[in-house]
Amino acid sequence: MSFADRLKILFDTRGKTLTAVADDIGITAATLSRYLNGIHEPDYKSLLKLSLYFDVSMDWLGGRVEDRRGTVITKDISVLYSIASDEDKKIVDLVLDKYKKAP
Repeated sequence: MSFADRLKILFDTRGKTLTAVADDIGITAATLSRYLNGIHEPDYKSLLKLSLYFDVSMDWLGGRVEDRRGTVITKDISVLYSIASDEDKKIVDLVLDKYKKAP
């Protein structure tokens, strides 16, 4: 299944309009239409915006996995880590190091 097919599924199942989604994620309706019609595929930033907007993984949207949630959990952890304080990052790093060393 192509990117365009998966994007159409999201539009159909979520009842979103082309204009509303384009406005919400900050791209033109013409660009989004090209994605839906399989004329163009999105760049990384647009793919990320679409996956966050529709709450699906980039891997699913790009056709790499069949599970819509795919890598969303990993992505959420990455986002949370990126906004954590330096002190909190040190704690997380210590915990992760502990499990990296575990047999």
